[in-house]
Amino acid sequence: MLSNTFYVRPHPDVELGYRRSLLEYQLTFPEAGVNEETGLILFITPFGDTPSSEYQANKLRPYLANKSNCIVAGVHYWGVDNEIKSVKFDNAYFATLSSLYGIPWTDFLNNDGSLQDDCLDILAFHLKQRGIQYLFGHGSPYMLLSYHLKGEYQSFGFLPALDYLSVLGDILKKHTINRRRIIAYGSSYGGYIALLLGKFAPHTFSAIIDNSGFSRASVVDICTKDYKLGPLVYRHEGVTIQAIADEPWTLSDELDPYYFSDSCRAIRSLLEESHRIASDTTYYIFHGDEDKVCPTSEKEQVVNILEKYNQVNFKKVTADDIDGRVFKDLSHGMKASLRGIFDLVQEAGGKLQKGEDLTDFDRSSVYTFDCGNKSYRFSYSDDYQIRVEILN
Repeated sequence: MLSNTFYVRPHPDVELGYRRSLLEYQLTFPEAGVNEETGLILFITPFGDTPSSEYQANKLRPYLANKSNCIVAGVHYWGVDNEIKSVKFDNAYFATLSSLYGIPWTDFLNNDGSLQDDCLDILAFHLKQRGIQYLFGHGSPYMLLSYHLKGEYQSFGFLPALDYLSVLGDILKKHTINRRRIIAYGSSYGGYIALLLGKFAPHTFSAIIDNSGFSRASVVDICTKDYKLGPLVYRHEGVTIQAIADEPWTLSDELDPYYFSDSCRAIRSLLEESHRIASDTTYYIFHGDEDKVCPTSEKEQVVNILEKYNQVNFKKVTADDIDGRVFKDLSHGMKASLRGIFDLVQEAGGKLQKGEDLTDFDRSSVYTFDCGNKSYRFSYSDDYQIRVEILN
C-alpha cells in the first residue's frame, strides 16, 4: 500500500493570530493504482487519534482506499497532536496548597530553588498522607496544564476545517482525481469537522459521512479556565489529580482579545439555518440514541435543517440496531466500526458521487456567513487557495 507524506502552507489563524507551522498530511493510494474514476476521501480523526497511528495508517485508510477506489487523506490538523506537555507549578499554587492542606511548598524545590522533576509524585504523596483521593482544581489560582504541542490551542473545529480545505486545495492542484467523488468522513470530533466542511464548502463534497459528531462548539472544552476543567494529570495508588487546561479563550470579559463571542460560536454552529446553502452534497449521519457527549436531540435539529437544503440519510441507532459488529452500544461513538459504517453506506447504494465535477475552488465561490457582530467571509480561487476574513 503506497502512502506518502506531504506538506502545505496552512491558512493563517484569523481569530487569535497564533503562528502556524507547515501543515503535514498523509495520502494513502489504492493498491490497484489511480485511474480516471479514482476519488478522494478526507478522513478526519477524532480526539485521541492521529493520522499516523497504526490504525489510521495501516488499517482504516488502506481499507477505505481499496474499498472505494479513492485516495484517502489524513491531516495533522490544528490541535490533533495533543499530549501532556507541562504542568505549571507556581508560587500562587503552592500558597493554595499550603493554605488548604498544609503542604509545605519547600518540599517541591531542589537545593538551588528550582522545581523538582517529580512534583506530581510529591504532591500525590502529601495528598495520600492526608487521606485526600481527589484533587480537582480547588482554590484559586488553579494548576494550569499546557498540553498542546506546537503552541496550538483548542480552536474547536474552525482551524481544523480550514486545514482540511487547505489540504484539499493542495491535492486538487497536484493530483488528478474524479472531482465528482470527494468525500469527507469523520467520527465524533472528526464527524463534526466533516459537517463543518459541508457548511463552509457546500458545492465541493459529493458526500459527508458523520458518526456521532458534535452539532456546535463545546464551550466548556474551549473556555476551560472559566469552567475549571481539564484532563487528569496523575492517577496512581489511589490518588487522582486534575489540572485546568491552559486555553486562551475566555467568557469572562468581552473586551478581552481572547473573548469567545457569540460570533465565534455561530461560525462553529451547525444549527444556524441562515448559513445553509442548497447543494448536491449527500449527508450520511449516524448517531446513538443515548449519546450524552453530543446530544442526539441537537443532531436531530441539525438533520431537520439539512433536509431543507440537501439529501440526508439519518440513522438514529437504537437498541434494535446493536449488532456487536458495526454498533456495539448507544453511548457516544457507539464503539462503532468505522470500516463497517462505510460499508453500510456503500451497501445501501450510497450516493458517493455528485452530478457535476466543479468544486468551490473551480467556481471561485465566495460565502459570507453572518455571525452577528462579525461576519466570516470564505473566498475560494481557481488556483486552489482559500482565504477567510473576519468582517466587523
